[in-house]
Amino acid sequence: MKQKIAIMGGTFDPIHLGHLMIAEMVRSDAGMDRILFIPSGNPPHKQDHEITAPEDRFEMTRLAIADHPYFDVSRIEIDRPGTTYTYDTMRALNSENDGSCDYYFILGADAFDYVPYWKEAEKVIQEVQFLVVARPGYTVAPLANMPQVRYQTVEMPQIDISSTEIRNRVREGRSIRYLVPEPVRAYIEERKIYS
Repeated sequence: MKQKIAIMGGTFDPIHLGHLMIAEMVRSDAGMDRILFIPSGNPPHKQDHEITAPEDRFEMTRLAIADHPYFDVSRIEIDRPGTTYTYDTMRALNSENDGSCDYYFILGADAFDYVPYWKEAEKVIQEVQFLVVARPGYTVAPLANMPQVRYQTVEMPQIDISSTEIRNRVREGRSIRYLVPEPVRAYIEERKIYS
């Protein structure tokens, strides 16, 4: 029987408890065997934003999931030079895969609508199924111009934590305790990230 691996991608700048809650709910409710966190390298949609160094984002992710037996983190995107696209990541993962696992991609309902605009979207949807996290105010529906996309919806409670808010709180000298895992909070404080 093939292992079901769900990919949780993002800049994770920083990773927070909302990310971890989504990953755990997806793992449990969608019957995944593992969750693979992939901190993005140089994502096309963040070209005009300053992003924290990849090594720091990778380390914060590693620290955040260290005590979870079904969570892993990959360097596949931060070690790849140039702009990183989901298509290239999936192609690399599938080339390493000996056929023993199926990949699923975790997306918010708002991001799911943009799948048709991804680089090589037609090829991506052949390699991965989507786990769409339903958020308040968004209805998950088949994509009009890509009806062949394979997806399932995972219901989630409202989680109102954002990486932007966390970065702002650090800059303002305010607490981020209970917004991020404690090892991540300590790492941010020790390395003076965002301040």
